[in-house]
Amino acid sequence: MEQSNKLKHYLSQYMAEVDYQNFGQMTYEEHYNQKMNMRDFDLLAYWLDYNGVFDGGEDMISKLKILTNKTTTL
Repeated sequence: MEQSNKLKHYLSQYMAEVDYQNFGQMTYEEHYNQKMNMRDFDLLAYWLDYNGVFDGGEDMISKLKILTNKTTTL
C-alpha cells in the first residue's frame, strides 16, 4: 500500500507541475490537490493518456520504463 501512495504522490507532483505550466488557471497546489483527490486508477490513466501511451505511440514502452524506473527508486 505504501508503494501505491508514493507512486500517487510522484504522479500528482509531476502532473500538477505539467498542468500548472500548461493550464495556469489554478495554482500548483490546487492542481496537486486535485490530482491527489483522484482515484489511483484515474490518475494513472490521466498520466498515461497525457504521455500518449493510450495512443500507441512509438515511445510508449520507453515512457512506461521511465515511470517504472522512477517508482522503484521512491
